Amino acid sequence: MLKNFETFHGIVVFLSGNFIYSCHRMVRIAILLFLCSLFSSPQDEKSLSYRVIQREIDIDADITDWKGLEAEIVKEREHLWIGQGMEIENWQGPADLSFQWRAARSGNSLYFLFEVIDDIISPFNRDNTWLNDCIEICIDPGNRRGQRKDTIDGEISLKGYELHFLPSQPAHAFLNDEQSPYFVDRPQDELFKTRWDGEMAVRYTPNGYIMELAFTLPDIELVNGIELGIELAVCDDDGNGRINLMTWTGIQADYWLSMDSYGSLVIGKAPDPEGLH
Repeated sequence: MLKNFETFHGIVVFLSGNFIYSCHRMVRIAILLFLCSLFSSPQDEKSLSYRVIQREIDIDADITDWKGLEAEIVKEREHLWIGQGMEIENWQGPADLSFQWRAARSGNSLYFLFEVIDDIISPFNRDNTWLNDCIEICIDPGNRRGQRKDTIDGEISLKGYELHFLPSQPAHAFLNDEQSPYFVDRPQDELFKTRWDGEMAVRYTPNGYIMELAFTLPDIELVNGIELGIELAVCDDDGNGRINLMTWTGIQADYWLSMDSYGSLVIGKAPDPEGLH
């Protein structure tokens, strides 16, 4: 039975027993909150993760050694990085640019396999690496996030690495942006070989290229259970400059500056051989 009736700032309120029924504004607010809950994403959404197991790999651009290892596939519109002249309309689909990658480790060495679909191979005549067909690997060794560079007393200190690899023949490596800011005519192949124990190999395919890489991280020991922050990207130059860029995470962030959006590379043990296929 209705006990009381009040009007307050345009809200009609009926008081019946211990229950309060409100109309108009309160109902609209409730509906709005419900709809927001349906379309909002969790604030602490889990980032991407890839588990690296032990496997001996020959760096020869042959994918046979990678049999049974999980591949991360990067081929959707959501993987495109937009900006700096790159637009969604530039991308003609996975046959224009897409890739998949895998990783492994042996002792302290990391191995990467990139299988890239790219309809036109770059002439590699742009001044900067990233304006050509190029593979980028950004690594946060301590998985600490934050800015990749710090400036202390006027000196730049690197907290993470941004590695560039040109899939030219022969391939070229670019490692330290303070010494060689990714100019194509300043490769750091010898440093990659001596300081990073690096190896690389490229083979062209009918629809793109395969690139294999191996390297150690200076002063970092790979032990089971540790996590490295990582982002991987492939740049696409169809002959008129870079027109596309795809990243593993698909997050629209300046990943070469900030490591906050990186996924994780988890160092693990070798699996039971029976689990391989």
